[in-house]
Amino acid sequence: WLEYINVIPYETKNHYHYHDNRILPPHITAEESLKGDWWYKPEYIFNELNINSAVSQPDHNETLSIAKNINSTYEVAGYAYTGGGRKISRVEVTTDGGINWNLCELQRTERPTEYGMYWCWIWWKFDLKVVDLVGCKEIWCRAWDESNNPQPTNPTWNLMGMGNNQVFRVKVHMDRTATGEHVFRFEHPTQPGQQTGGWMTTVAGKPDSAGFGRLLEVQGEQAQAQAAAP
Repeated sequence: WLEYINVIPYETKNHYHYHDNRILPPHITAEESLKGDWWYKPEYIFNELNINSAVSQPDHNETLSIAKNINSTYEVAGYAYTGGGRKISRVEVTTDGGINWNLCELQRTERPTEYGMYWCWIWWKFDLKVVDLVGCKEIWCRAWDESNNPQPTNPTWNLMGMGNNQVFRVKVHMDRTATGEHVFRFEHPTQPGQQTGGWMTTVAGKPDSAGFGRLLEVQGEQAQAQAAAP
């Protein structure tokens, strides 16, 4: 499926190279990005993935019977990756908002290259005591790489939405089914592709982040201006 590679002696002038793969500072809005050649500054190019991880189990809206599993464990699982050929060194899970972290078991099938580089994601899992979900509001996971880079607790807003790698949070709800059974229900922040749902899809559900307040402020100013227009 790869037929040829075209090597050129200069940086490409492709539109997407300049107007897509960029992580601009959080104070740069769409209007401000058109001033000062922000799109063409080489220090803001996004060439290398930052560290990231996510929970794949439990699934979005999955339920777990409390009475049937209160004395059991539940396997929380997911994946992690990073860029630059760095190795994922550990993944941790917390159920108390980051006060205490638990080390996960890593499943690494990739062997390093002859230069000691790693280019594949890894799987992780952790046997969580179901009783620890009582009173738990969120399950968090975060990864570390061999350069001791961890995922940040909160995201940093940027115009293109690139490189969002804050800790992955799954909300834990205690629900009652139609048959009267009490269950834990798990809610992911978003859904893949065009699917709807997730706690982060509403403005009220978005976490505090650097620059996000500025975005809401700009939107508020625009709304006020439109309302005042004759």
